[in-house]
Amino acid sequence: MRASEPESANGAAPAGRGYRRTPGLPITPACGPSDGYTLVELLVYAAFMVLVLAIAGGILLSSLTANATVRSTTEASNLGQLVSESIRADTRSAVALKVTAPSVGVSGAQYLVIERLSAGTNQCRAWLYLPSAGGQLFTRTGSSLATLSAPSASAIAAALAADPVEAPAGWQSYGEGIVAASPGPFVVTAGRLDFTLEVDAGDAPAVLVDGTEISRQTVKATSPCF
Repeated sequence: MRASEPESANGAAPAGRGYRRTPGLPITPACGPSDGYTLVELLVYAAFMVLVLAIAGGILLSSLTANATVRSTTEASNLGQLVSESIRADTRSAVALKVTAPSVGVSGAQYLVIERLSAGTNQCRAWLYLPSAGGQLFTRTGSSLATLSAPSASAIAAALAADPVEAPAGWQSYGEGIVAASPGPFVVTAGRLDFTLEVDAGDAPAVLVDGTEISRQTVKATSPCF
């Protein structure tokens, strides 16, 4: 007890001064509300913090998921646009077109061959669609059928067995995750090409790519390309 706070006649602390005395012990100030938190208060605060962190974590997770979905959709759209523009450009300059089902050991495979005008000369270009391994699209250019023949079944099997999938020797991978309904993405009628395919976008809906293109050249029935 402070020197300025005299004891009462019976040795107790002055009434109303916030002091207490335990027999045999010095007089000490009574505990006030600022001396700490009770267990109940700590539990309430802890529960509140858990709730806040859970809400913040949920918002962050939703944001990351939405960002991944947008990125996947954008990549699929870009690939679909690239494939569409390339096929359209080939068809517009085509002087011959043909679609076949190649013997490459893969059911549902489709082989599109286009003879096109390029820089004033004729050039052959082939598109090979494989529904295997999530859907694959390969392309190759050449000057004749000898350089554009479809890969062998063993070459296709080796390419599909690689992780990630590799293009067969001499071919270029134009994209994966490309799927089409049977009999395949390409339909040729005279000088007209119709194509329909979907590009996988992960958890988002697949991106549909379809269209019709007509050759601006005089289309012939035979070609050194096929």
